[in-house]
Amino acid sequence: MAYENILTVGHQDGLQSLRLTKGGYCCEDNRLAISIETENTNDDGWPPVALFCIYNHPLDRDPCAGDVFECNGGMFAEDADDADVTHAAAYFTFHAEEVYVQFTVIEVRQDTLVVDFRAKHDDTAYYDAQAKECPTSGTFVLSRQPLKNLWIPL
Repeated sequence: MAYENILTVGHQDGLQSLRLTKGGYCCEDNRLAISIETENTNDDGWPPVALFCIYNHPLDRDPCAGDVFECNGGMFAEDADDADVTHAAAYFTFHAEEVYVQFTVIEVRQDTLVVDFRAKHDDTAYYDAQAKECPTSGTFVLSRQPLKNLWIPL
């Protein structure tokens, strides 16, 4: 099965496609982190980039097919400064105030995960009454990485 590593942002002004430029996962100290970094396939597309992550998720084993890792978060999450809880974040030239992320493991290969990604987040273009939540999705092949190589906005 071919995986495209394409993120689709469902914006009210039209779908935007962004390709994976960097991503991965890390299992370390009984915690899991997953991140994806994408850029728009259209030079004039908006947003030009979309970055998502979930981090500090408790996990005392390697991920398995069928595992679902999800979290509500964002820049203004009540527990944003709590080092003991799971966090989610997104960035689109601005840090998302609110974001929900879900990574579902579809397949496990040696040091590689195939994940289905779903998210809901702030509007990427409007900040007033015109703003609407954006559903976002994609399927990605992600390799095991050191935590320092993942996008984690600490």
